[in-house]
Amino acid sequence: MREKIHKVNKITALLLVLIFTLGLAVPAWAEGESVSTDSNNEQITYKTGANPLWTIDNIEILNEPAVGEQFDIAITARNMGSGDAMMPIIQFTEDEKALKNFSVLGGGDTYDPKVDKVKAGESYVFNVTLVVDANAREIGGDGYKLNAILRSYNWDIGQATRPFTTSKQFYVSPKYALSTPSFVVRDVKFSPEVTDSTTKTTATFYVENVSDSKARNVKVSLLGKELNDKGDRNIKVADLSNNKLIGDIRGGDLFQVSYDLELNAGRKDNEMTMTVDYTGSEKAQEMVVNLPLPLTSAGGKVPRVIINKYTVSPSKAYAGSHVTLNLYVENTNAKEVRNVQISLKVPTNESSNSTVVSSGTVFSPVDSSNTFYIDHIAGKSVAKKEITMYVDSNAAAKTYVVPVSITYESLDGDAYEAEDNVNIPVGQESQIDIIAHSVAKEATVGSPADYSIEFVNAGKVAVTNLKAEIQGESPVFENQVYYIGNFDVGATDTFSGSFVPEEVGELSGNIVLSYTTTDNEDVVMEYPFTVNVSEMIVPDIDPNDPGMEPMDDGNNFLDTLKGHIKDIIFIVIIAVLAGIIIRDKRKKKADEELLDE
Repeated sequence: MREKIHKVNKITALLLVLIFTLGLAVPAWAEGESVSTDSNNEQITYKTGANPLWTIDNIEILNEPAVGEQFDIAITARNMGSGDAMMPIIQFTEDEKALKNFSVLGGGDTYDPKVDKVKAGESYVFNVTLVVDANAREIGGDGYKLNAILRSYNWDIGQATRPFTTSKQFYVSPKYALSTPSFVVRDVKFSPEVTDSTTKTTATFYVENVSDSKARNVKVSLLGKELNDKGDRNIKVADLSNNKLIGDIRGGDLFQVSYDLELNAGRKDNEMTMTVDYTGSEKAQEMVVNLPLPLTSAGGKVPRVIINKYTVSPSKAYAGSHVTLNLYVENTNAKEVRNVQISLKVPTNESSNSTVVSSGTVFSPVDSSNTFYIDHIAGKSVAKKEITMYVDSNAAAKTYVVPVSITYESLDGDAYEAEDNVNIPVGQESQIDIIAHSVAKEATVGSPADYSIEFVNAGKVAVTNLKAEIQGESPVFENQVYYIGNFDVGATDTFSGSFVPEEVGELSGNIVLSYTTTDNEDVVMEYPFTVNVSEMIVPDIDPNDPGMEPMDDGNNFLDTLKGHIKDIIFIVIIAVLAGIIIRDKRKKKADEELLDE
């Protein structure tokens, strides 16, 4: 009876071991076999043992990308395997190369959601924030081709890399946007209405954030023009403080701020300076506001039209691209002006002898001439004119002074003209292109693995501090550096060499090119690689095979002599004895012949 129980226990144990083994392994016959289905009878889970099986169902761009701004994407993925996916991450590439025009928020190309596991059969949404580089261009077609690569471990998280992967391509088409918050006064109203005898009033300013970016913790201050060294001002702010905290203002939003004002009867103008500041601004924005108030000395007969402010988007244009100039044209008079004509003239540049010379046609308005019209501008108001221009691809990298001519008419038909300037910075894009690059995919321990990368300066300006190197955690990459320094337009060069693997396994690294642009920005280009390193192959030698015996050298000959020393001595003794016997026989024969004579 005990023997039967013992046999049953042994069989049960063997079955348990077999079941456990099949649960961990992924046999070829089980791959692709559905073990669960949805209502449409579609395969959703596969028997993959303890391994996960990823698929990316959808990549959704949640908000419109803008150059220099961040945007959000939602990546919906499913673990279709029967094993849990451990510690998933998502790596991004651009046109199957390292990211150049994008990055993950916080830097780099990899997003780590800090998720321990995604169970078998479960879906997970990865919410990723990407950043568009400030130097990225608008391109046609579908835009930039990005690739999201999802990687994870199975239960064995001690592996060198996450071997369970899937990927999906998607396209991003960022647009230029006025990324820095910028403000303009749209209107101002008074209570009570101001007449010649009014000395106090409350002014409510309507201010707009004309950019596409949110300004945080906006603060506003207002100050009248100083009349004398006694501190008298044309208009005095009567509030306890002239600083007002507004809060957060989104791009395109309008806010209002009110001040109690005291009007100086002897003032010559109604100009006040409004200062707008916000968290993160490099410099507070100052605006001169001409309040629509009566002046007894001016009479309001001569209208004056000025450029209140202007913005350039992007803030630095690149040769061969488009730039948008926003002109805010203000009628400072209380009466309307008509037939406003705005003309952009040829940019000028100051030569070495301080004379002003023409810089040629650098900016060409798109689908328009150099002249623009505004039918009328109401009194004490601002009109905005948006002008899109193409920047000549051969334009030198510098700031251009563009003269602006404004002609207009008063209600009486009198013609007036005003001149102003706008400054537009232009840069030439630095561009290093890779002609070809290669790294050995297979290598053996102790044998050199070759690499090579050929590159060219395809831009229109030279770059500085160009350096090529191999980076990685392995010490075999040390001192694999090639410093070029200045790299002229059209120049080509090659960084090549080899490294000697020391350990079996995957050896990963990056070929890195880095340089400094004319804008003093550092650019890094990375090209990752992985080399599979195997053991060094040593041929088997059979010591009993005479055909495999090594050739004797001098040392082997001496060793052979030492091994046969006794035989050599014996042979020498025999030879000596034989010599003596032969000598004695010859001597005896000679003596006998002498006696016979």
